[in-house]
Amino acid sequence: MATYVMSDLHGSFDALQEMLKLIDFSDSDTVYILGDVVDRGPKPVELLRFAMKTPGIRMILGNHEDMCLHFFEPDADTTIIRRWNRNGNFFTLKGLDTLTDEEKEETMDFIRSLKPQEELDINGTHYILVHGFLGNSTHEIVWNRPKIDTVPDLPPNTRLIIGHTPVCEFVCPGSDEEMYVYSRKLTERGDHFRILHAEGFTDIDCCCGYGFSAARLACLRLDDGAEFYVKADL
Repeated sequence: MATYVMSDLHGSFDALQEMLKLIDFSDSDTVYILGDVVDRGPKPVELLRFAMKTPGIRMILGNHEDMCLHFFEPDADTTIIRRWNRNGNFFTLKGLDTLTDEEKEETMDFIRSLKPQEELDINGTHYILVHGFLGNSTHEIVWNRPKIDTVPDLPPNTRLIIGHTPVCEFVCPGSDEEMYVYSRKLTERGDHFRILHAEGFTDIDCCCGYGFSAARLACLRLDDGAEFYVKADL
């Protein structure tokens, strides 16, 4: 029985299947997905529905699921609609259109049920799992981003696990072109983006939704700190 965390899969359904094989996922294990299953990648709705129906997978709300919910609200204004449109919703909308009305409502109900935060205790450590960062509202928790030197005020033996901010923004801050160059250099030397363990948090978003050659879907086993990586679908 093991507990794993992943984040920011962005439609990488095939990568998830490969990861579950790599970690030898079983009915006795639990995988927490820290949001952003939808958008950008090719199979976001397949991912959502797989998470819905797979025992042992628990998902929390990400900012992309949050944008999806607001997009479909009856009173959604132009700002809300344009925000999701420019954040890679094409494959999500396409996938939703393949569902029956009943399946679509079932899927939207699943997204509405997602919590912004989970907490659990493993081997003497209290873990707080969020998509973005700590905050005082759902919006803040799914949208906030830390800086590399951000140290939240947490009790002893507590660790914050986040996604949302790709690790490339910490290890190679700069323009998109500079990040692509850094990614190519990593690939050329046989390496890739890796989980970031900062003083105040652990970031497990290894750029799965960004199309970098060094992008990976990352998975962290909380029981012993083991890290696992597979190539993203983008």
